[in-house]
Amino acid sequence: MTKPELMEILEDLPQRRRNLNSFRNLEWLERNFLYRFKNHPRATEAVEFIRELQYRKMAESERFCNKWMAGIFPHLYNDSKELG
Repeated sequence: MTKPELMEILEDLPQRRRNLNSFRNLEWLERNFLYRFKNHPRATEAVEFIRELQYRKMAESERFCNKWMAGIFPHLYNDSKELG
């Protein structure tokens, strides 16, 4: 599934719930998607894609935090650590 395909399914939701760049919205979608769209033929695939987007968002956030922490506490981070 792709973002445009998922957005097509989410047309009936309020605009603020269709923002796939917000981790909070992704959490909300994961919790509520099957309740609202249980009869949709691609519901299971959509939930899996939402979880994948959540994982990507968490990984992106972790990389940012690691870079930020390395800038503040360089003595705690050596060159051998992965900084993304």
